[in-house]
Amino acid sequence: MKGFTLTILLALMLASAAGAEYVFDSDWSNFSYQVRVENGAYVWSLRNENYTQSLVNWTWAGGVVGQLPGSFPLESSLPLPPGIGARPWYQRGLYSNDPPVVVMATMIWADGLTIERPIYMPASAVPEPSGMLALGTALIGLAGMAWKRRSAKP
Repeated sequence: MKGFTLTILLALMLASAAGAEYVFDSDWSNFSYQVRVENGAYVWSLRNENYTQSLVNWTWAGGVVGQLPGSFPLESSLPLPPGIGARPWYQRGLYSNDPPVVVMATMIWADGLTIERPIYMPASAVPEPSGMLALGTALIGLAGMAWKRRSAKP
C-alpha cells in the first residue's frame, strides 16, 4: 500500500511538472459537471442528464461562473433547461495565463436544490482577503463620515 501511494504521488508530481491539465470531473445520474484548465484555457461545463429541474444559477465568490471579463460561450447559457430527453450543456471558456486557484462554487436548481463543488478560476480573478478587508474598512469609514455629517446638521 505504501508503494502504491508513493507511485500515485510521484505520478501527480510529474504530471504537474509537465504542465498537465487540471480537472474536476463528476458524473451523477442527474447531471455531469466538469471544470478543466489546459494550456491556459479554462472551461466550465455542466450537462443536465435527466434531472427534471432547470439549473438557474452557478455562482462563486466573485460572481457568476463564466461571466469573467474575456469569457466566451462554448454552448448554451443559463438557465440550463430541464434534462428530459435533450441533454443541453452549459459551457463557457476563458483564456488566461494565470495559474488556477481552487474556489467553491454553488449550483442552484429551480426546485431549490443547492450543491457546492470546487472549481478552478484564474488567480487574478479571485479577490484577495486583504483586499476585501481594505474595501470593507473603507466602506465603513465612508458610512461613518456620512453619519457624522448628517448628525452634525441642526
